[in-house]
Amino acid sequence: MVMKIYVKTFTGLGRTYSFDAEPSMIVQQLKNYIREKTGDDNDSFQKMSLLFNENDIDDDNKTLQYYNIKENTLLELHDSSGNFRDIGCLGMKFVDVSTGDALKRCIWSKQAPPWRKAARGLCLEGICRNSECNAFKQQVIISIGYKRFDVINEADETTVICPECEQYVEPKICGFNNCWWRFEGKKIEDGKPPKKCSSDWKHADDAYHYFDDKESSMVTWRQLILEAVKEKPNC
Repeated sequence: MVMKIYVKTFTGLGRTYSFDAEPSMIVQQLKNYIREKTGDDNDSFQKMSLLFNENDIDDDNKTLQYYNIKENTLLELHDSSGNFRDIGCLGMKFVDVSTGDALKRCIWSKQAPPWRKAARGLCLEGICRNSECNAFKQQVIISIGYKRFDVINEADETTVICPECEQYVEPKICGFNNCWWRFEGKKIEDGKPPKKCSSDWKHADDAYHYFDDKESSMVTWRQLILEAVKEKPNC
């Protein structure tokens, strides 16, 4: 039985890759597929560790079934030469939400495809990588709603999925509508020390307000919490 599994890398730019695999596949074969997609040379790849639920998948001759890897399992690939278990220290690439000039307002369209429909509150966006999906290679909207969302720790195969195929989508930008919103986080820019940043509450009216990644750079976030509420907070 073929199943879809995902590998999130915490090296380089940091990406999530999808793979078709069978429970009988051995770990070494999966690692070979991962190395082909990441483009890492053999020496560099040998210094990386594959993790599942914070446990090393260290026996290359065991099967995926042995490690209880099932449909939609998310694995993590870390550089084992450093403090690779602390995901928060490594962070993830996401649009720079501290750049107000990149926030755009778009009026609603009656002709948008199903994967571009946004529910009220917080939304995330990313590219669907499922070749069998109608939204393949399209930027889809994932509705999160009115809540406080930790992008680093809560974005996974259960919370950030394509609205068409329900497969994991790596979030890259965010949007808001019909809500009050704010963010707080810690970002890293090239050659600069980590910087804490946050915003006051901002209002998004009945239109789609989103961060345009063409006008705002992608930065590494060690922490990023987005929050959307329906009513204006008192504080």
